[in-house]
Amino acid sequence: MGPEEPLPLPPNFAGNTDGYVEALLQFGTTSTALRTLCGGVHILDFFTREPDLYSLVLPGEWRAWFARDDVDVMGVLDLLMRMDLGVFDEESATGDPAWGERPPASLLAFVREVRGLLLRREWEPAAETKSVRGKGGKVAGLPRHIALGMNVKKQHEVQHFAAFVDRLTEDIRRERGDEAAISHIADFGSGQNYLGRALASEPYGKNIIGIESRKNNIEGAKGIDVLAGLAPKKVVLRNKKEWRKEKEKDGGPLKKGRGKKKQEECEDCGDGPEETNAAETPEEETTAAAEEKAQGQEDAFAGFAPEGTADFVQEVEKETFNGIPKGSKKAKLHLLEEGNGSIQYVEHRLEDGNLAHVIQEIVDPSKVGSEQSSTSAKEDANQPFVTTTPAVTASTRAQDPNLMVISLHSCGNLVHHGLRSLSLNRAVKAVAMIGCCYNLMTERLGPPSYKLPQLRPNHPRLEATANAFDPHGFPMSDRYATYPVPGTDDVGVRLNITARMMAVQAPQNWGPVDSEAFFTRHFFRALLQRVFLDRGVVEPPPSNTSRLMENGRTVSGSVSPAGCSSGGEPIVIGSLKKSCYKDFVAYVRGALAKIEGNPDQPDRAEQVREKMKGITDEEIARYEVAYRARKKELAVVWSLMAFAAGVIEAMIVVDRWLWLKEQPDIERAWVEPVFDYALSPRNLVVVGLKK
Repeated sequence: MGPEEPLPLPPNFAGNTDGYVEALLQFGTTSTALRTLCGGVHILDFFTREPDLYSLVLPGEWRAWFARDDVDVMGVLDLLMRMDLGVFDEESATGDPAWGERPPASLLAFVREVRGLLLRREWEPAAETKSVRGKGGKVAGLPRHIALGMNVKKQHEVQHFAAFVDRLTEDIRRERGDEAAISHIADFGSGQNYLGRALASEPYGKNIIGIESRKNNIEGAKGIDVLAGLAPKKVVLRNKKEWRKEKEKDGGPLKKGRGKKKQEECEDCGDGPEETNAAETPEEETTAAAEEKAQGQEDAFAGFAPEGTADFVQEVEKETFNGIPKGSKKAKLHLLEEGNGSIQYVEHRLEDGNLAHVIQEIVDPSKVGSEQSSTSAKEDANQPFVTTTPAVTASTRAQDPNLMVISLHSCGNLVHHGLRSLSLNRAVKAVAMIGCCYNLMTERLGPPSYKLPQLRPNHPRLEATANAFDPHGFPMSDRYATYPVPGTDDVGVRLNITARMMAVQAPQNWGPVDSEAFFTRHFFRALLQRVFLDRGVVEPPPSNTSRLMENGRTVSGSVSPAGCSSGGEPIVIGSLKKSCYKDFVAYVRGALAKIEGNPDQPDRAEQVREKMKGITDEEIARYEVAYRARKKELAVVWSLMAFAAGVIEAMIVVDRWLWLKEQPDIERAWVEPVFDYALSPRNLVVVGLKK
């Protein structure tokens, strides 16, 4: 059961897990280049510093080579991630046919070090599983009614992770016997329940517990169950005109398509370089926005709970949005005729790994009739969610269930809670968790006592997260928490929010077209910051007079939080219309219109309006001409940042695996890729099995 190696190790560490972990920790805590690129700089400062950020961050020999006309950005990306570096090992080799001069030895050494620590992400569908298969033995696509509401990426994730979970449960049953077989699968942060719906249906037929903190997500999931034909449609007979009048009194006028408004996905689950635009969003704002988006709904069916209507009232109901009575929460069990599976929804906010309240709500589907499958009860203020429903009684409650906890792209600490549930709950026998949104993790250890590579003063948000001392935060493992940092008196591995945010990039997926558009957006945003500086909208960054030594190299300044504007003033632009990116003039006009028209920040709008008054298109265009040659420099730095951040993601994943290995009641733990990186970059699942 599981792969031969517990980690998808890079080739240079094949069969040497302990050596890999030690090398990862040493490089991650001592490399000045890594700590500067991932946690020490921000693109918004690119054109506002004197001396400039480019010359501060990169060694002179690197800058000289990147400045060559025969070295373009895609060539840099190829060098970082795709090119065989062995061609530069030959003593006679002086360069590459595409380049007149070979890259500097120190740059090649850095690329080799980073590559040598990246976890392997290659994936092939399993050769054996009971799921429906198509030609060539590959897992067939999801049935159309199950794939309802999913985009291509989501279909791929659900299709293959469902097959993985099914295969894992079957392996457990074969190895440990029917009595130890997994009886229920609990999905942390089930959202619209795409994964649970697939697992409960043919060919898997699993009993699913969807654990979700947001009521509208649960109601949206139930609505999709109805549309998919997996649950009966609720028919409510009422006077339509009177009902509409009541709705308008309670919540304002009804709008068509209210339930189908598309919500943004968690921004850190992106597929390409444009999905996590840390350069456009100040760090202080980024985290708050991401927290909202990370908890948001994922598709066009958000909040959709279809109800039948009729012209006559047959039953008087007191309802709020989506038919949920005020002061109550719902636990609902759907018994599926196809596949012999079931779906049970539980509204619960996960604060840790203790699932005692969830476990006592689990129903044995074989003991519940269809007439008992839906119910609601008054909320008990002493409980985190309702713990009594007519469907869950002494006769219907599952006795000694064997749970597997799973999650598909849980944000932040939710993966930590899922992993800890394996040790905190006797009923949980296995976990399989895929994480994302590392910037939403909290920090456990507090700020370091030693100086990181520094370029700017600490932002209050960075200090707040570093001083969180959250026992549920990063790092999880004692190995990380007690690791003596080489060359310092400090103990423990720390990753600030800037570094963790960079870890959700996917530079291996960047192509010429999307990269050009992405770097153009970054260039325009950084250049607008220069305009703001010249016009007095923002204060200049501090002078770079202090020089510090770290690991034998001189570094400068103080830690730069992700997205913080010069002088610590966050100015959020966000997304603009596509037409705003045709040139810098269009971008500035679009950005100013958005800022000045923001009713939520009238003081900022007035400040920008006053400071930017009178700026002409010709003046704006001169900025683009003056700084155009440095766009390549910005693209090079961002490429290096995203490439190096693969080490940060490896550190996070390995920490979670190490925590499982440290628990005395865990028999086996491993990490493996479960779908195609090109379609879904956060493709590593952390698996743990209890003894």
